[in-house]
Amino acid sequence: MKALYFELKKIQNKRLIILLFLVPIIVTAGLYTYRSNSSIDFRRQEQQTANRLLSDLSWRLAEYNDQRGYYGPSQNQANNPDELTEHQQYIYDLLDASERERFHYSVAAYHENWADLNQSKQKIWLNLLKVIDAGENLRSLNHDELIADTYKLDWLIEHNIDHLDFETDNHSAFVLFNSFQLLLGLPAIVMIIYLFGLESFLEAKREQFNFSRVLPIPYAKVLFTKLKLFISMLVIYLVMSLLTLGMFSLLLDENPLTTQLNYPIVSTLTESVIVKPLWEVFTYQIIGFILLSLLSLILISILAFIFGNELFVSFLFATFFTTGIQINQLYNKDSQFYNPFAWFNSNYHIIHNSRLHLVLTASLLVIFILILFFFVFLKGAYLRPWSFKDTYKQKHSLNKLFFVKFEWLKIRRQNFLFYSLAIVFSFVLTLAISQFQQYTNDLSTLVERNEAAVADQARTKQLFEESITSIELILADEELQNFDRRQYEEQLEYLRESYSDTLANHAIINQQLIDIKANDYRLFNQEATDSLEQDYHFVMGKAEVQFSRRIPLRHHIFVPNAYINYELSQWKQKHSIDFVPLGGPFHTLFIPEYEETPRSGENQPPLSIDQAVFENYLTTVSKPHQYISGLNLSASLLTDSIYLILLITIIVFFATSYATELDNRQTIRYLVTQPKTLVQIISTKLKVAYAMTFLFILLSLLITFTIGSLFNGPGQMDFPFIQYIAKSIGDSNEFSYFNIPSFNEYFQILPLWKLVLMGLALLLSNAFVAINLTYFISTAIKNRWLVATTSILFLGIGMVFFYYIPNQLQQFSPFAYLNIADVLSGESSITHNYQYFNWITGVSSQFVFGLILSLLTFLRVRKKAN
Repeated sequence: MKALYFELKKIQNKRLIILLFLVPIIVTAGLYTYRSNSSIDFRRQEQQTANRLLSDLSWRLAEYNDQRGYYGPSQNQANNPDELTEHQQYIYDLLDASERERFHYSVAAYHENWADLNQSKQKIWLNLLKVIDAGENLRSLNHDELIADTYKLDWLIEHNIDHLDFETDNHSAFVLFNSFQLLLGLPAIVMIIYLFGLESFLEAKREQFNFSRVLPIPYAKVLFTKLKLFISMLVIYLVMSLLTLGMFSLLLDENPLTTQLNYPIVSTLTESVIVKPLWEVFTYQIIGFILLSLLSLILISILAFIFGNELFVSFLFATFFTTGIQINQLYNKDSQFYNPFAWFNSNYHIIHNSRLHLVLTASLLVIFILILFFFVFLKGAYLRPWSFKDTYKQKHSLNKLFFVKFEWLKIRRQNFLFYSLAIVFSFVLTLAISQFQQYTNDLSTLVERNEAAVADQARTKQLFEESITSIELILADEELQNFDRRQYEEQLEYLRESYSDTLANHAIINQQLIDIKANDYRLFNQEATDSLEQDYHFVMGKAEVQFSRRIPLRHHIFVPNAYINYELSQWKQKHSIDFVPLGGPFHTLFIPEYEETPRSGENQPPLSIDQAVFENYLTTVSKPHQYISGLNLSASLLTDSIYLILLITIIVFFATSYATELDNRQTIRYLVTQPKTLVQIISTKLKVAYAMTFLFILLSLLITFTIGSLFNGPGQMDFPFIQYIAKSIGDSNEFSYFNIPSFNEYFQILPLWKLVLMGLALLLSNAFVAINLTYFISTAIKNRWLVATTSILFLGIGMVFFYYIPNQLQQFSPFAYLNIADVLSGESSITHNYQYFNWITGVSSQFVFGLILSLLTFLRVRKKAN
């Protein structure tokens, strides 16, 4: 016990131990509050499901009824069920029974009779599973959804529970399951290791540990004491999570905890259905958390000893495995009990793997932990720290470039550029993977949609063929009355025309599907362009266009989005841009709110648009206008929030040299003894910071371009982006910009190369301001981290001030241009009618502000020197 207490005293900041108690409570309480504020209209949800089911069953039953002769002419066999084969009759009986039960389901949903609803739904779902197993397809439901719902319904009926949505319900066990994804995830593991285990284990590979080696205590016992302390921290963390579960269950739950813990977690990704009760999932999560923490501790300790930077190695370890998890999910869907990236995606791995594979995973983890711990720590495997070999020759100290070379050498020796680029690489790779994942999801959705359309067209074609054959047989009857004959001939002519149209549509859709699978999107792009043009003409009231698949009705609120997407499609067609699915419409600044729809009076419901229809429209037009390629990813670096990571990295690594040396009493003492003034020293540091920042930004863009190109090629220079224009500018240059009909709002389309150059100019000017601000603050504060934090907070407050206190003078504020995405999109420009809010004003104002800060810095330094 004394040895354990001795190791505990080595933790540098013991007050951080309180985090092990507070974090589980805060996270769980936060998720509970969030879930409590989210409500679901179960009645409306079930009614919508019943209506979709009605449509689906009616469509399928109509085909069988038509085959049985219920519709149209027949040869005195209208009600003869023998026309169906035995297999078809089996499916028909299941569908018919489902439709009859569907009526009870709809009535129970309307009256909120949940017990009857669950029982009716269970019967329908079991019948539909048999239908799908028999080879039939349904439009509104798929096999996996039905299986998962069946187990959930069994649980609801068994425990006499009305309804439940696992993703939003605020029962304690379900909240804990959600919170475990955060509490037991990779970031939490790395945080606990960095705060409570890493320093202790690194000690065993350092010289100061030699004192412990001469004590009358076995070396293995000392190491196992360190291991026991780390496991104790993990246990405290887990116990607090479980105690929070018990506390919430006793105080707030309606249903018993035992009932919640038996909730079935269903996975249908593999060929066999995997079902585990919630308590079993919790058990696997806890065991996995402990084993992964031990493995991560050993790996991070090894890397930290080699590279000598605990914080950077911890960050890089978390980023590496997070990126690996995302890549693994892109390409591998099967069970992978042998894959380390799958292990760290613990929640997904536990749910979608069988018990045997989970046991194998745990066995592999234990084996790796024992081997690494034995050879690296117990046997003392030799690890050589990585060192920088660049040298500085004193004989050049009187050279004019001495100070520049000296500052450059210090930054290089500290590997700041390497660390910075590694951070950017990890964030950019994560962004690229998420965009590529969205891209592949869009592709798979498009393929599935076209496959379903091909299947529907084939089924329709078969029905037409059967109907035509049937009527031709009737017309072959010589005893048929002349009046009836004319009717059948007219019907036959109509069927043949429809059949011809169906054949043409089937050929187009089938060719489209073949092209898409071959990565040829020309037909699809043309269809998307025609569709967007049709939307625009429809909403503008052109008589020849009477229909739109997306826009609910002709009204001016739908004009802006339709017009902007129409012009985008025309630009892409003009510049031969091969845009990928889905081809539009995309989200714009002018997406209408539901309250803006035509209403019958104040505070009255819409006159012509149902809310569900309007929500479907919003879902359709809410796709981001993105594409994964080298140039597009470079634009995303400048327009997404990742550029803020670049600015923070510049502040922390390249702009705090002066504060760091003052704080640690480093080479600043040597520099002031040279025949140079303190002002010249600061001037040199600023020049080196500018040069290193410029190099860092260019290399970051190069890395970004390379990553994007590896995913989907370099991209197209003329890929279009929308930039909104202030009304005052648009009115004075009417013919230079697009004018949205009925709204008198303006926008322009920028090619990708121009957007990247504008963004790069703004990023460089932002970096110029950040460096000069940080050096100015360094003249008043000596602590490096306090200087960096103050600089970041100052910039953040300035940006918030701009957005929450709009004023015409704000468009000249250098802080207004910290949000590069807003400047490039022009959203603030059009919202507040800022005439001068553009990238040129931003670069100019930030350059002037940076020079003022630089001048103030030199004045303060000169005053201190005197």
